Amino acid sequence: LVSAQMKISMLLALLFVALASASPASSDISINEYVRVIDLTSNAVRVESTVELANNGGSTINVVHFAAPAGVSFFSWKDEEGNTLEITKVSGGFATVKLVNTISAGATVTLNGLSVLTDAVKPFPASITQADSQLVKFTDSLYVSQPYDIKTLRTEIKLPSQVIESKTEHESVNVKGDIIEYGPFENIPSGTIEPLEVHFENNNPFATSTSVLKEIEISHWGNVAVEETYQLRHSGAALKGGFSRHDLQRNPSGSGVSSFRSLLAHLPASAKDLYFRDSIGNISSSHARFDDNEVEFEVQMRFPMFGGWKTEFYVGYNLPTTGFLFTSAANSQVHVLNVTFSAAFD
Repeated sequence: LVSAQMKISMLLALLFVALASASPASSDISINEYVRVIDLTSNAVRVESTVELANNGGSTINVVHFAAPAGVSFFSWKDEEGNTLEITKVSGGFATVKLVNTISAGATVTLNGLSVLTDAVKPFPASITQADSQLVKFTDSLYVSQPYDIKTLRTEIKLPSQVIESKTEHESVNVKGDIIEYGPFENIPSGTIEPLEVHFENNNPFATSTSVLKEIEISHWGNVAVEETYQLRHSGAALKGGFSRHDLQRNPSGSGVSSFRSLLAHLPASAKDLYFRDSIGNISSSHARFDDNEVEFEVQMRFPMFGGWKTEFYVGYNLPTTGFLFTSAANSQVHVLNVTFSAAFD
């Protein structure tokens, strides 16, 4: 029988052999230092990377290549000055990143990367009772899968609690409360792999929007009406057995700890006439906080959301055209609408 650890090793090995053979990266580049911070405090995994690249060749370099994680929902790189770097091509598992400031021969540059993965944490076990805490697993590689040799690598993993069921053991591992540190690792050749797995408690909301529809209606009378429709599900461990409202009310801090009842939306500061509805009608259990920068709109569902449960709701508000609707400088007959395209919720 092949163990789960062996399967992970085999899959990672196949992945890195494929990446190494397809890598467009220059052999003149190496990584002096790579610091990776993996944030596992929610159901979306944030990976922040700080990388010092060295140009060991004799010519100037204006593009670099980084591995583009499979299933990534957001992927960006910035330089030391905060410039967002253009990703000109993604092919064969690699992203081609164009530098604003080139790297001269013998020089170094520090870049900062951010990746957000939305399906990288899995509930384990897959179903739990109302009285259970939720345990999840995260799987990755102990070494970073970049196409350059790495002189020094450090990894920090942030957890939502100090409850750790298991983790990949290594002589370099260090646990400080809800932080796991690995490394430093020295002189890692490109393509080197080592399975990484962390099994831990995470009772934070696993709210996943399976569908979001944002409708914007522009009125000639000076108003922009916005309505967002959400198909929402709890993507954590499915509820096993029946739901007891009595148990939830009798012991709210110990029953249904992985469920959620409310969500927080961030709206423009000038938003007004806010509403929150579902298929039944208006839901009055919502709260708004207004300040100079934004409106925080907390909505509460009609019922607590447990693992595997689904719901649909609508959030709407009005905006003045001032500050959002403009006349094009190139053509006075053309109007330009400037509003946030993304969904309002965290």
